[in-house]
Amino acid sequence: MSGCGGIHLTKPTTLTKDSPINFPLDEGKHDNARTEWWYYAGWLQDGNGGSYTYELAFFKVTKSVRIFRRLGVDIAYFAHFAISDVTTERHKAAERELVLLSSEVRIKKGHLDLRYDDWGAAGDTASCQERSYHIWAKDGEMAINLDLRGACSPILGNGAGVIDMGKAGFSHAYSIPRLETTGHLVIDGKEYSVSGCSWADHQWGNWGWREPFGWNWWGVNLDNGVDLIVYDFPDSTTTVIAKYPDGSQIVTSEVTLEKRGWWKSPETGTRYPIEWRFELPDLDAELLVSPTFPDQEMKTRLRYWEGGCIVRGQMKQEEVTGKGYMELVGYNWTDFSFLRSGVRTVLSGLLSAF
Repeated sequence: MSGCGGIHLTKPTTLTKDSPINFPLDEGKHDNARTEWWYYAGWLQDGNGGSYTYELAFFKVTKSVRIFRRLGVDIAYFAHFAISDVTTERHKAAERELVLLSSEVRIKKGHLDLRYDDWGAAGDTASCQERSYHIWAKDGEMAINLDLRGACSPILGNGAGVIDMGKAGFSHAYSIPRLETTGHLVIDGKEYSVSGCSWADHQWGNWGWREPFGWNWWGVNLDNGVDLIVYDFPDSTTTVIAKYPDGSQIVTSEVTLEKRGWWKSPETGTRYPIEWRFELPDLDAELLVSPTFPDQEMKTRLRYWEGGCIVRGQMKQEEVTGKGYMELVGYNWTDFSFLRSGVRTVLSGLLSAF
């Protein structure tokens, strides 16, 4: 049986490269994945002309304790939340860290329904005509409460739903671009009614984090209706997926990425390549990518650069512009060792109860 876009609805029992992505069942938790995340990002505007970008991402990590993996129990959970005020060039970030058996975490299998303390995401994908999500997070004087709606057809990682992550392994992934977004945003304690466009990603797999490893990623909405995903891993082929307004897609590794400008974090000293040139011969395109503003480093335990970007260039001999999100991971490497202290604390508490 097949569902939206011809994607199979039969749930696989093991995680292999041949496993199809199953909608809507694969929007929920995967016990057979060592690492999994749900990611939302977008551009928003208020009624007074203010412009904002946001990120909300939920992670679960099983690490290497086999007994917990076999029982479907996750070792640790963490989540990242950020808002950037593009008009004033201010970036604010927050995180949640939760561990094994935490009563503050709930992730259902099947349809999307997850809670990390007072942050969460829920989906309603029963209809093949439209996908609907509700996401929310609050930390201090910043918050989002947003409804995301869009067409059913996703973009599958690498065209088939599986991304080659080089020597680290592989992962399953899909993206849903151009989700019409409405709701409320709070920054510096002031609440705004906002609207705009969001991007959703979901990725899960058994890749390893035991050595320095990272990636560059972009999700771009061009004004001509084309959506682009770029995956760039240091020891694997760079992949570009283009989705056209008629629903057709092109997957290509014929791409040249050139770093054109860097920014150095005044806090960590890390240098991030925040300006890029893309040459895409199979798309007859050449694009320049630059950040909305440089200082959008995620100052969380896992340090990386994540923020809005502006795109301009040419496609099929016509001028194009667009907006997107850029993620630069691995320039200040963290191997998830910050999770171990939480794991030890929980295990110690469990053992002391006997």
